[in-house]
Amino acid sequence: DHFEGHLFVPVEKIDSTRVASIACIDAETLRFIGSALVREQREHASWCAVNPADRFLYSSTFDNNTSINAYEFTIDAAGFKIKLHHKISLTDRGRSFTLNGIQGGVFSVDNAENFLYLSSNDDDSRSARISLAGRKARSIDLNPARFFRGR
Repeated sequence: DHFEGHLFVPVEKIDSTRVASIACIDAETLRFIGSALVREQREHASWCAVNPADRFLYSSTFDNNTSINAYEFTIDAAGFKIKLHHKISLTDRGRSFTLNGIQGGVFSVDNAENFLYLSSNDDDSRSARISLAGRKARSIDLNPARFFRGR
């Protein structure tokens, strides 16, 4: 993701002793600023996106997601630091749901409402639009067949 002159890149486990991390890079110079472990996600960080509305970095594992992690981050002379701030439970009409196969995410603000769009390779839900409200999220089905004729 790109936010305020920085690139945020998820990095998955590289060997048996590492957990996933998020790398921060200066977007103009491509200088590596630093990386930080996301221990809550163990070895997986398939995507990350910064929400311009609340300035948290959001991420999750690839599969079996019943919540999305919201991280507080700082970038200063000491480098890049990240810390879990809260988790957002995934619910739809009061029921918990699970997202699998998440491959990417991006934020959008539409008419003062904040949405997280997630792409997935899961056969049951190829993509989702999630409306963030407090610390709960609501799934809105975005079946590509409804939007792209001929597919």
